[in-house]
Amino acid sequence: MFVQLQSILLPDEDVCGTRELYVHQKGNRMLFDGYFNLFYIEKWKRYTSLERLFLSIKLRGYERLALFHNKKKLWEKRLLAEKICCYKIPVPIKKYDTGVFWFSLTKSVPISVSDQAEVGQVKINQRKAEQQESIEPLVSGFYISECSRKRAVSIGIDICTYHREVYVERTLKLLQTILDDKTLDVSGHVQAYIVDNGRTLHKYESVAELAVRMKGAVKIVPNRNAGGAGGFARGMLEILRDKNQKGFTHILLMDDDTRMQPDLLVRVYGFLSIVKEEWKDITLGGSMMWEDAPWKLYAAGEYWERGVVRNRHKGTDLRRFQNAAGRAVLSTEYERQYYSGWWCCCYSLRVVRENHLPVPVFLHHDDIEYGLRCRRYGIVFLNGICVWHRRFDSG
Repeated sequence: MFVQLQSILLPDEDVCGTRELYVHQKGNRMLFDGYFNLFYIEKWKRYTSLERLFLSIKLRGYERLALFHNKKKLWEKRLLAEKICCYKIPVPIKKYDTGVFWFSLTKSVPISVSDQAEVGQVKINQRKAEQQESIEPLVSGFYISECSRKRAVSIGIDICTYHREVYVERTLKLLQTILDDKTLDVSGHVQAYIVDNGRTLHKYESVAELAVRMKGAVKIVPNRNAGGAGGFARGMLEILRDKNQKGFTHILLMDDDTRMQPDLLVRVYGFLSIVKEEWKDITLGGSMMWEDAPWKLYAAGEYWERGVVRNRHKGTDLRRFQNAAGRAVLSTEYERQYYSGWWCCCYSLRVVRENHLPVPVFLHHDDIEYGLRCRRYGIVFLNGICVWHRRFDSG
Protein backbone atom coordinates (compact mmCIF):
# COMPACT_ATOMS: atom_id res chain seq x y z
CA MET A 1 0.00 0.00 0.00
CA PHE A 2 1.37 3.40 -1.00
CA VAL A 3 0.60 6.76 0.64
CA GLN A 4 1.32 10.16 -0.92
CA LEU A 5 3.38 12.19 1.55
CA GLN A 6 4.13 15.38 -0.40
CA SER A 7 3.90 16.54 -3.98
CA ILE A 8 6.77 17.75 -6.13
CA LEU A 9 5.90 21.41 -6.60
CA LEU A 10 6.77 24.17 -9.06
CA PRO A 11 6.07 27.91 -8.65
CA ASP A 12 2.50 28.92 -9.42
CA GLU A 13 1.59 32.60 -9.72
CA ASP A 14 -1.91 31.87 -8.38
CA VAL A 15 -0.34 30.60 -5.14
CA CYS A 16 3.30 31.67 -4.94
CA GLY A 17 5.59 32.68 -7.78
CA THR A 18 8.84 32.87 -5.78
CA ARG A 19 10.91 30.37 -7.74
CA GLU A 20 13.62 29.87 -5.12
CA LEU A 21 11.07 28.45 -2.66
CA TYR A 22 10.72 25.51 -5.05
CA VAL A 23 13.80 25.15 -7.26
CA HIS A 24 17.19 26.69 -7.97
CA GLN A 25 18.70 26.56 -11.42
CA LYS A 26 22.33 26.11 -12.44
CA GLY A 27 22.74 26.09 -16.20
CA ASN A 28 20.69 23.19 -17.54
CA ARG A 29 20.23 21.67 -14.06
CA MET A 30 17.13 22.20 -11.95
CA LEU A 31 17.82 21.71 -8.24
CA PHE A 32 14.67 20.71 -6.35
CA ASP A 33 16.23 21.89 -3.11
CA GLY A 34 13.77 24.70 -2.42
CA TYR A 35 11.77 24.80 0.82
CA PHE A 36 8.67 23.13 -0.62
CA ASN A 37 10.56 20.24 -2.23
CA LEU A 38 12.81 19.20 0.64
CA PHE A 39 12.02 16.00 2.54
CA TYR A 40 12.55 16.48 6.29
CA ILE A 41 14.03 13.16 7.45
CA GLU A 42 14.18 13.60 11.23
CA LYS A 43 10.54 14.57 11.68
CA TRP A 44 9.10 11.93 9.37
CA LYS A 45 11.16 9.20 11.05
CA ARG A 46 10.45 10.30 14.62
CA TYR A 47 6.70 10.70 14.36
CA THR A 48 5.61 8.24 11.66
CA SER A 49 5.98 4.56 10.85
CA LEU A 50 7.74 5.41 7.57
CA GLU A 51 9.96 2.47 6.62
CA ARG A 52 10.25 2.62 2.84
CA LEU A 53 10.35 5.89 0.93
CA PHE A 54 10.16 6.40 -2.84
CA LEU A 55 10.25 9.30 -5.26
CA SER A 56 7.39 8.57 -7.66
CA ILE A 57 7.90 10.93 -10.56
CA LYS A 58 6.68 11.51 -14.13
CA LEU A 59 9.20 13.19 -16.44
CA ARG A 60 9.87 14.32 -19.98
CA GLY A 61 12.71 16.42 -21.37
CA TYR A 62 15.34 15.46 -18.79
CA GLU A 63 18.27 13.12 -19.28
CA ARG A 64 19.57 12.66 -15.72
CA LEU A 65 18.17 12.57 -12.19
CA ALA A 66 20.43 12.80 -9.15
CA LEU A 67 19.43 12.17 -5.53
CA PHE A 68 21.00 14.14 -2.67
CA HIS A 69 21.24 13.97 1.10
CA ASN A 70 21.93 17.52 2.27
CA LYS A 71 24.68 18.62 -0.17
CA LYS A 72 26.03 15.14 -0.90
CA LYS A 73 25.07 13.41 -4.15
CA LEU A 74 24.04 9.81 -3.43
CA TRP A 75 23.70 8.60 -7.01
CA GLU A 76 22.62 9.58 -10.50
CA LYS A 77 20.27 7.88 -12.96
CA ARG A 78 20.03 8.28 -16.74
CA LEU A 79 16.56 9.02 -18.09
CA LEU A 80 14.74 8.66 -21.37
CA ALA A 81 14.15 12.30 -22.29
CA GLU A 82 12.14 12.04 -25.53
CA LYS A 83 8.85 10.79 -24.09
CA ILE A 84 6.85 10.82 -20.86
CA CYS A 85 8.17 8.16 -18.48
CA CYS A 86 7.24 7.26 -14.91
CA TYR A 87 9.89 6.27 -12.37
CA LYS A 88 9.64 4.92 -8.82
CA ILE A 89 13.00 5.61 -7.23
CA PRO A 90 13.91 4.22 -3.79
CA VAL A 91 15.16 6.80 -1.29
CA PRO A 92 17.47 5.37 1.44
CA ILE A 93 15.46 6.54 4.45
CA LYS A 94 16.87 3.82 6.73
CA LYS A 95 20.44 5.04 6.30
CA TYR A 96 19.86 8.61 7.51
CA ASP A 97 18.24 10.05 10.62
CA THR A 98 18.74 13.77 10.11
CA GLY A 99 18.93 16.33 7.33
CA VAL A 100 16.97 16.46 4.08
CA PHE A 101 16.56 14.58 0.81
CA TRP A 102 16.16 16.36 -2.52
CA PHE A 103 16.89 15.71 -6.17
CA SER A 104 18.10 17.46 -9.30
CA LEU A 105 17.15 17.11 -12.96
CA THR A 106 19.42 17.79 -15.93
CA LYS A 107 17.67 19.01 -19.05
CA SER A 108 18.38 17.54 -22.46
CA VAL A 109 20.90 19.74 -24.28
CA PRO A 110 20.73 19.93 -28.08
CA ILE A 111 23.81 18.41 -29.71
CA SER A 112 26.19 20.99 -31.14
CA VAL A 113 26.91 20.35 -34.82
CA SER A 114 30.31 22.02 -34.51
CA ASP A 115 31.34 19.31 -32.05
CA GLN A 116 30.91 16.51 -34.58
CA ALA A 117 34.02 15.13 -36.29
CA GLU A 118 32.30 13.15 -39.02
CA VAL A 119 30.46 15.07 -41.75
CA GLY A 120 28.10 12.14 -42.30
CA GLN A 121 26.75 12.53 -38.79
CA VAL A 122 25.90 16.21 -39.10
CA LYS A 123 22.38 15.82 -40.49
CA ILE A 124 21.52 13.11 -37.96
CA ASN A 125 22.69 15.27 -35.10
CA GLN A 126 20.87 18.32 -36.46
CA ARG A 127 17.67 16.30 -36.54
CA LYS A 128 18.22 15.12 -32.94
CA ALA A 129 18.84 18.69 -31.83
CA GLU A 130 15.59 19.87 -33.45
CA GLN A 131 13.66 17.05 -31.78
CA GLN A 132 15.10 17.82 -28.36
CA GLU A 133 14.40 21.53 -28.68
CA SER A 134 10.72 20.74 -29.37
CA ILE A 135 10.33 18.63 -26.22
CA GLU A 136 8.32 20.46 -23.56
CA PRO A 137 9.77 19.55 -20.13
CA LEU A 138 7.37 17.89 -17.70
CA VAL A 139 7.77 17.23 -13.99
CA SER A 140 5.14 15.88 -11.62
CA GLY A 141 5.06 13.41 -8.79
CA PHE A 142 5.25 12.70 -5.08
CA TYR A 143 7.34 11.38 -2.28
CA ILE A 144 5.41 8.27 -1.32
CA SER A 145 5.58 5.73 1.49
CA GLU A 146 5.05 2.00 1.16
CA CYS A 147 3.31 0.75 4.29
CA SER A 148 1.49 -2.34 5.48
CA ARG A 149 -1.03 -0.34 7.52
CA LYS A 150 -2.68 2.99 6.88
CA ARG A 151 -4.73 4.93 9.41
CA ALA A 152 -8.23 6.09 8.55
CA VAL A 153 -8.08 9.89 8.30
CA SER A 154 -10.81 12.39 7.51
CA ILE A 155 -10.30 16.13 8.03
CA GLY A 156 -12.87 18.80 8.83
CA ILE A 157 -11.56 22.27 7.96
CA ASP A 158 -12.77 24.97 10.37
CA ILE A 159 -12.60 28.52 8.93
CA CYS A 160 -13.96 31.43 10.93
CA THR A 161 -14.75 34.57 8.90
CA TYR A 162 -16.13 38.07 9.40
CA HIS A 163 -16.79 40.14 6.24
CA ARG A 164 -13.93 38.51 4.31
CA GLU A 165 -15.91 37.22 1.34
CA VAL A 166 -13.14 37.73 -1.24
CA TYR A 167 -10.67 35.76 0.88
CA VAL A 168 -13.16 32.96 1.48
CA GLU A 169 -13.81 32.71 -2.26
CA ARG A 170 -10.08 32.40 -2.94
CA THR A 171 -9.64 29.71 -0.30
CA LEU A 172 -12.57 27.69 -1.64
CA LYS A 173 -11.16 27.85 -5.18
CA LEU A 174 -7.84 26.48 -3.96
CA LEU A 175 -9.62 23.81 -1.95
CA GLN A 176 -11.61 22.84 -5.03
CA THR A 177 -8.38 21.99 -6.89
CA ILE A 178 -7.75 19.31 -4.25
CA LEU A 179 -11.29 17.96 -4.19
CA ASP A 180 -11.47 17.73 -7.99
CA ASP A 181 -8.16 15.87 -8.38
CA LYS A 182 -9.10 12.24 -7.82
CA THR A 183 -5.48 11.15 -8.23
CA LEU A 184 -4.83 12.60 -4.77
CA ASP A 185 -5.31 10.34 -1.74
CA VAL A 186 -6.75 13.23 0.27
CA SER A 187 -9.39 14.32 -2.26
CA GLY A 188 -12.23 12.29 -0.75
CA HIS A 189 -11.25 12.89 2.88
CA VAL A 190 -11.71 16.60 3.52
CA GLN A 191 -14.70 18.90 4.07
CA ALA A 192 -14.85 22.59 4.95
CA TYR A 193 -17.02 24.35 7.54
CA ILE A 194 -17.14 28.14 7.07
CA VAL A 195 -18.36 29.82 10.27
CA ASP A 196 -19.79 33.15 9.14
CA ASN A 197 -19.64 35.54 12.11
CA GLY A 198 -20.81 38.41 9.91
CA ARG A 199 -23.75 36.48 8.39
CA THR A 200 -23.01 37.95 4.96
CA LEU A 201 -21.71 35.01 2.89
CA HIS A 202 -25.20 34.06 1.69
CA LYS A 203 -25.31 37.41 -0.15
CA TYR A 204 -22.06 36.72 -2.00
CA GLU A 205 -23.15 34.79 -5.09
CA SER A 206 -19.75 33.45 -6.15
CA VAL A 207 -19.19 31.85 -2.73
CA ALA A 208 -22.65 30.28 -2.80
CA GLU A 209 -22.03 28.96 -6.32
CA LEU A 210 -18.69 27.49 -5.28
CA ALA A 211 -20.30 25.74 -2.33
CA VAL A 212 -22.88 24.18 -4.68
CA ARG A 213 -20.22 23.08 -7.19
CA MET A 214 -18.22 21.45 -4.43
CA LYS A 215 -21.12 19.04 -3.86
CA GLY A 216 -21.59 19.05 -0.13
CA ALA A 217 -17.90 19.38 0.71
CA VAL A 218 -18.56 22.90 2.06
CA LYS A 219 -20.99 23.88 4.79
CA ILE A 220 -21.62 27.55 5.58
CA VAL A 221 -22.61 28.08 9.22
CA PRO A 222 -24.21 31.48 10.11
CA ASN A 223 -23.02 32.53 13.57
CA ARG A 224 -23.32 35.52 15.87
CA ASN A 225 -20.16 37.62 16.09
CA ALA A 226 -18.47 35.71 18.89
CA GLY A 227 -14.96 36.62 17.82
CA GLY A 228 -12.25 34.26 16.65
CA ALA A 229 -12.37 31.92 19.65
CA GLY A 230 -16.17 31.74 19.61
CA GLY A 231 -16.26 31.26 15.83
CA PHE A 232 -13.63 28.52 15.81
CA ALA A 233 -15.36 26.86 18.78
CA ARG A 234 -18.63 26.85 16.82
CA GLY A 235 -16.85 25.17 13.91
CA MET A 236 -15.37 22.61 16.29
CA LEU A 237 -18.84 21.81 17.64
CA GLU A 238 -20.28 21.44 14.12
CA ILE A 239 -17.50 19.03 13.13
CA LEU A 240 -17.82 17.09 16.39
CA ARG A 241 -21.57 16.70 15.77
CA ASP A 242 -20.85 15.28 12.31
CA LYS A 243 -17.90 13.20 13.51
CA ASN A 244 -19.60 9.81 13.56
CA GLN A 245 -21.66 10.32 10.41
CA LYS A 246 -18.76 11.62 8.31
CA GLY A 247 -15.92 9.78 10.01
CA PHE A 248 -13.92 12.87 10.97
CA THR A 249 -10.68 12.16 12.82
CA HIS A 250 -9.04 15.60 12.74
CA ILE A 251 -9.88 19.27 12.56
CA LEU A 252 -7.81 21.83 10.64
CA LEU A 253 -8.23 25.42 11.80
CA MET A 254 -7.47 28.14 9.26
CA ASP A 255 -7.79 31.93 9.25
CA ASP A 256 -10.08 33.42 6.63
CA ASP A 257 -7.54 35.93 5.29
CA THR A 258 -4.66 33.65 4.32
CA ARG A 259 -3.46 32.12 1.07
CA MET A 260 -2.50 28.48 1.13
CA GLN A 261 -0.51 26.06 -0.97
CA PRO A 262 -3.22 23.42 -1.64
CA ASP A 263 -0.61 20.67 -1.26
CA LEU A 264 -0.61 21.33 2.48
CA LEU A 265 -3.66 19.01 2.57
CA VAL A 266 -1.71 16.26 0.78
CA ARG A 267 1.01 16.59 3.43
CA VAL A 268 -1.36 16.72 6.40
CA TYR A 269 -3.23 13.65 5.16
CA GLY A 270 -0.04 11.74 4.34
CA PHE A 271 1.53 12.43 7.72
CA LEU A 272 -1.59 11.50 9.70
CA SER A 273 -2.10 8.33 7.64
CA ILE A 274 1.18 6.84 8.91
CA VAL A 275 1.65 8.59 12.27
CA LYS A 276 2.95 6.29 15.03
CA GLU A 277 0.57 5.08 17.71
CA GLU A 278 2.49 6.95 20.41
CA TRP A 279 2.03 10.22 18.49
CA LYS A 280 -1.52 9.64 17.24
CA ASP A 281 -2.76 12.81 18.99
CA ILE A 282 0.11 15.08 17.95
CA THR A 283 -0.75 18.57 16.70
CA LEU A 284 0.31 19.48 13.17
CA GLY A 285 1.23 23.13 13.32
CA GLY A 286 1.24 25.49 10.36
CA SER A 287 4.02 27.94 9.52
CA MET A 288 3.24 31.50 8.47
CA MET A 289 4.92 33.56 5.76
CA TRP A 290 4.23 37.14 4.71
CA GLU A 291 2.08 37.89 1.64
CA ASP A 292 4.17 40.89 0.60
CA ALA A 293 7.48 38.98 1.07
CA PRO A 294 6.42 35.36 0.44
CA TRP A 295 9.90 33.94 1.06
CA LYS A 296 10.04 35.38 4.58
CA LEU A 297 9.09 33.12 7.49
CA TYR A 298 7.20 34.78 10.32
CA ALA A 299 6.66 31.74 12.55
CA ALA A 300 7.11 27.98 12.58
CA GLY A 301 6.12 27.44 16.17
CA GLU A 302 6.18 29.97 19.01
CA TYR A 303 6.34 29.61 22.77
CA TRP A 304 5.05 31.53 25.76
CA GLU A 305 7.51 32.71 28.39
CA ARG A 306 6.28 34.69 31.39
CA GLY A 307 3.62 36.50 29.42
CA VAL A 308 5.77 37.13 26.35
CA VAL A 309 5.49 35.38 22.95
CA ARG A 310 8.88 34.06 21.83
CA ASN A 311 9.68 33.32 18.20
CA ARG A 312 12.94 31.78 16.98
CA HIS A 313 12.17 32.02 13.25
CA LYS A 314 10.92 35.53 12.57
CA GLY A 315 12.39 37.00 9.37
CA THR A 316 14.07 33.80 8.12
CA ASP A 317 14.66 33.90 4.35
CA LEU A 318 13.47 30.51 3.08
CA ARG A 319 14.87 31.07 -0.41
CA ARG A 320 18.25 30.06 0.97
CA PHE A 321 18.95 26.33 1.29
CA GLN A 322 20.87 26.75 4.54
CA ASN A 323 17.76 28.28 6.15
CA ALA A 324 15.15 25.97 4.60
CA ALA A 325 17.25 22.96 5.70
CA GLY A 326 18.68 24.46 8.90
CA ARG A 327 18.45 23.00 12.40
CA ALA A 328 16.04 25.75 13.45
CA VAL A 329 13.31 24.24 11.25
CA LEU A 330 14.44 20.59 11.20
CA SER A 331 14.82 20.06 14.95
CA THR A 332 12.28 18.12 17.03
CA GLU A 333 13.56 19.37 20.39
CA TYR A 334 10.69 21.83 20.96
CA GLU A 335 7.86 19.33 20.42
CA ARG A 336 6.49 19.87 23.97
CA GLN A 337 7.17 23.60 24.10
CA TYR A 338 5.78 25.17 20.92
CA TYR A 339 2.20 25.98 20.02
CA SER A 340 0.74 26.92 16.62
CA GLY A 341 -1.31 29.92 15.63
CA TRP A 342 -4.75 29.20 14.22
CA TRP A 343 -3.82 30.61 10.84
CA CYS A 344 -3.17 26.88 10.18
CA CYS A 345 -3.29 24.22 12.88
CA CYS A 346 -4.51 20.61 12.83
CA TYR A 347 -5.72 18.84 15.99
CA SER A 348 -6.87 15.29 16.62
CA LEU A 349 -10.56 14.95 17.53
CA ARG A 350 -9.42 12.93 20.52
CA VAL A 351 -7.96 16.22 21.74
CA VAL A 352 -10.73 18.57 20.55
CA ARG A 353 -13.78 17.45 22.51
CA GLU A 354 -16.98 19.08 23.71
CA ASN A 355 -15.45 19.35 27.18
CA HIS A 356 -12.12 20.64 25.80
CA LEU A 357 -12.83 23.68 23.61
CA PRO A 358 -11.42 27.21 23.38
CA VAL A 359 -12.78 29.87 25.71
CA PRO A 360 -15.88 31.00 23.69
CA VAL A 361 -15.46 34.76 24.19
CA PHE A 362 -13.51 37.61 22.59
CA LEU A 363 -9.95 36.77 23.60
CA HIS A 364 -6.87 38.17 21.88
CA HIS A 365 -4.61 35.17 22.60
CA ASP A 366 -7.24 32.48 22.09
CA ASP A 367 -4.96 30.24 20.02
CA ILE A 368 -2.10 30.62 22.51
CA GLU A 369 -4.29 29.67 25.47
CA TYR A 370 -5.62 26.57 23.72
CA GLY A 371 -2.21 25.67 22.30
CA LEU A 372 -0.68 25.73 25.78
CA ARG A 373 -3.40 23.36 26.99
CA CYS A 374 -2.53 20.93 24.19
CA ARG A 375 1.26 20.94 24.54
CA ARG A 376 1.37 17.57 26.27
CA TYR A 377 0.32 15.86 23.03
CA GLY A 378 3.34 17.24 21.18
CA ILE A 379 3.52 19.35 18.03
CA VAL A 380 5.36 19.15 14.71
CA PHE A 381 5.89 21.65 11.88
CA LEU A 382 6.58 20.33 8.37
CA ASN A 383 7.70 22.26 5.32
CA GLY A 384 4.79 23.03 3.01
CA ILE A 385 2.20 22.97 5.79
CA CYS A 386 2.01 26.74 5.80
CA VAL A 387 0.02 29.79 4.75
CA TRP A 388 0.75 33.33 3.61
CA HIS A 389 -0.74 36.12 5.71
CA ARG A 390 -0.83 39.89 5.57
CA ARG A 391 1.57 41.56 7.98
CA PHE A 392 -0.18 42.25 11.27
CA ASP A 393 0.73 45.91 11.03
CA SER A 394 -0.66 46.32 7.48
CA GLY A 395 -4.19 47.17 8.57
